[in-house]
Amino acid sequence: MNYYIAYGSNLYSEQFYHRCPDAEFVSSGVLRDYILAFCGSNGNAFLTVKKQSGCSVPVAVYRISPRDERSLDRYEGYPNFYIKTQAVVEIDTGKKLKGMMYVMKEQPHAYPSESYFHTCSMGYQELGFPVDVLEKAISYLETSSAVGHNLQFYRKRVGYSQSKLERLCGFSKGKICKLETGERDLRRVSADVYITLKRNLRFDDSYIFLENPRN
Repeated sequence: MNYYIAYGSNLYSEQFYHRCPDAEFVSSGVLRDYILAFCGSNGNAFLTVKKQSGCSVPVAVYRISPRDERSLDRYEGYPNFYIKTQAVVEIDTGKKLKGMMYVMKEQPHAYPSESYFHTCSMGYQELGFPVDVLEKAISYLETSSAVGHNLQFYRKRVGYSQSKLERLCGFSKGKICKLETGERDLRRVSADVYITLKRNLRFDDSYIFLENPRN
């Protein structure tokens, strides 16, 4: 049996053990130098983890069988939506364990459904994790940095460098960089600038502006 690291909806035992009947809980722990992020399609996003120095994510570690792993592969949409990677977590005893976790392929930041967020919250409460970690991931979606990340996602999807996109749009040098880092908020640019970007990158408004379906 292998170690599996869970950080999202699979923290909720009722759902997880139905999916992975052979699994054995090992310990809760901490995944260091990562943050939680909701990504995917707006209103139907899922959790992933992204590397970020100095941050941490609460996790659960399980032993799973090959049958469990095949079930997780189907649930996570492996290898098209999520990929597998190895990570080291520090469990409650202070010991470090190396295990497998699923990480989403690059997707725009987006809001989850109410039901998915509720399932993740149930798992957090069950394991005694602070739910404000989830709320922080939601709050990030309201920032100019999240919107800038999504602009970067669509630029890379069409294969443009920042300088090429600036030339196509007739923008000054450095403008795209400022928008992608969130230094300048895309939601506050002029209509002409926005329309020019949309025409060149072919994105949907809701994916860039991150309209909260819970509002």
